[in-house]
Amino acid sequence: MDYTSIKKRRNKTIYNLICLRQTVLLFLFASPIYSTDTTKVVINEVLYDPFGTDTGLEWIEFYNGDTLSYSLTNHTLNAASGDYYRFPSSFVLPSHQFVLVHWGASGTDTQTDLYTGRLANWDNMGNTEGWVALFSDSLHDTIIDYLEYGSDGQTHESKAVAKGIWTAGSFLPDAPEGSSLGLRYDGLDSNKVIDWKILSKPTGGRSNNPCDYDVGFLSPAIIFSPPLPSASSDVSLLIRIMNFGLKPAENIELKIWANNILIVNQTFLSLASADSINFSFLWQSVAEGFYNILAKLNFNFEQDTTNNQFSKTLRVGNPVGDVVINEIMYHPLSNQPEWVELFNRSQNFVSLKNWSISDGVTVGSCTSEVNLSPGSFLIFSEDSLLPPCTCQRIKPAGEGLPTLNDDGDSVSIFDSLGTIVDQVSYKRNWGGETGISLERVSPELPSLEASNWGSCVGIDGSTPGKKNSLYCEKIATQGKLSVSPNPFSPDGDGYDDHTIISYHLPLTKALVVLSIYDIKGRLVRHLLDREESGTERSLIWDGKDNEGNILPIGIYLVYLEAGSDERGSLVKAKTTVVLAKKLR
Repeated sequence: MDYTSIKKRRNKTIYNLICLRQTVLLFLFASPIYSTDTTKVVINEVLYDPFGTDTGLEWIEFYNGDTLSYSLTNHTLNAASGDYYRFPSSFVLPSHQFVLVHWGASGTDTQTDLYTGRLANWDNMGNTEGWVALFSDSLHDTIIDYLEYGSDGQTHESKAVAKGIWTAGSFLPDAPEGSSLGLRYDGLDSNKVIDWKILSKPTGGRSNNPCDYDVGFLSPAIIFSPPLPSASSDVSLLIRIMNFGLKPAENIELKIWANNILIVNQTFLSLASADSINFSFLWQSVAEGFYNILAKLNFNFEQDTTNNQFSKTLRVGNPVGDVVINEIMYHPLSNQPEWVELFNRSQNFVSLKNWSISDGVTVGSCTSEVNLSPGSFLIFSEDSLLPPCTCQRIKPAGEGLPTLNDDGDSVSIFDSLGTIVDQVSYKRNWGGETGISLERVSPELPSLEASNWGSCVGIDGSTPGKKNSLYCEKIATQGKLSVSPNPFSPDGDGYDDHTIISYHLPLTKALVVLSIYDIKGRLVRHLLDREESGTERSLIWDGKDNEGNILPIGIYLVYLEAGSDERGSLVKAKTTVVLAKKLR
């Protein structure tokens, strides 16, 4: 037997011993050591001091080492004074899977990434000392996992010591900037300092145990520049790839799809252990729309595929999706709920199961099987019985309907894949006030244009489940005025006793004056006198003057004036109507 063969056998023996050691450790810690409510879901890795600015880049990784899935419903997480994050309702961590909780960051929750959101007074984690505590209840009474770093005596230490999951006076060493603290072996936590190690290259969402061949994405894996490109502009995609394995990797294949269309197919010949690649791709003249960007890595000897796929939504311009946010009640009357109305403007049925609504802080979800038919409405409300409407009404699960700010807020709708469907970032001056909703003018126009929104002018102050009072399929460039029937004969015989006067304005909201003049130019009837109106309206004229008298036969002038601060303009239109009587 030659030296090479002996070396290969020796290396294989060492590898087998390492695997055996991990198996033995897994067996030793397979059963709960402490009370029966101790979970196999543990704090597995913590990045509390990332390079540069901490805000939005800190994270805490959890791992489920059990053979069964575990529900984190009502569990809470604390890693800074007074700031508690509650896990989404019905969130379940599958067996042998990871989830990252991004501390002080906003984003769309997925099975692998959760976001705490960031309130104005939300604190970052300590850079040199601090703690992480997991509770199985929303009142922060029952602590089930804990660690502290940098020094002892941190918040919740006494609870953890009383529970038997921490030793008083012990703490993990402070990790240098950019490094994380991680369990030596995923899920194997005997609550001792020796269980932990410093990872100079954090492995968030992946195993802490190094293997020979492991290529994956660094987080954030895809960076868009600009982050919100305009329509038909060029978009730069920066993709971050790293060799986490112990051995060099060769012939790494990168593929990227945009809405299932392949836009990148790149092969990297070699990448040394612990080396990374920043691959740039210029996507030219991207049309307006929403794009689900999916990136995948393929490597023949890959031993850990958990970090080989990444997806992210790109919004270009101000696109309009099939389902749009159509009306928002952000400042209801007392004892009335806030609500958001959706409208399906497409010709297809749309399943809303596992869709979510968020303001960037709170996420509510639709967990039931709900189909939205073409041209129909749906209401997201915190009250399952209000507002009164004939359409479907859903109380979001999870954290519920986000609380809508009166001075402006951002409301986003996501589909079951986490792709953004529609987003409205309204301001107070867009419209809406106490008891009056903010209405969309046209479902065909972009959601982010202020001119496409205004205060409801309906008699009830809102139109849940119905066509908006400001609705306009297509805004005209000039005012239009029509009368039908014309002529008409208000003689009480039940035939053509009234005429309908209709107008269509190139304005989303206006003060309207609509008057009737006789042939000599004398005002005979006021139908509207500086009344607030939307784009369209129809009124009935009975042929009477302001005193209620039937006017004589003849030709009358219908005159319209509509003014709006929105465009600083005055629209005028006129037409004639003939008041007649039947021959006997």
